[in-house]
Amino acid sequence: MEAQLEAALDAWNDLSPTPLRECPVCGKVGLPERIQQHKCTIQFLEEENSGIQ
Repeated sequence: MEAQLEAALDAWNDLSPTPLRECPVCGKVGLPERIQQHKCTIQFLEEENSGIQ
């Protein structure tokens, strides 16, 4: 079992790191797919304020 764990750890260490991205609007940093789908704090506030008339 120890050999399997060592092999898995070696395989994990051989993976390239996942690049993080920064949202150009709010500056939040995270995985690219998360940043693409996140709701910026600035956008959220603008949407809330646009509903107030």
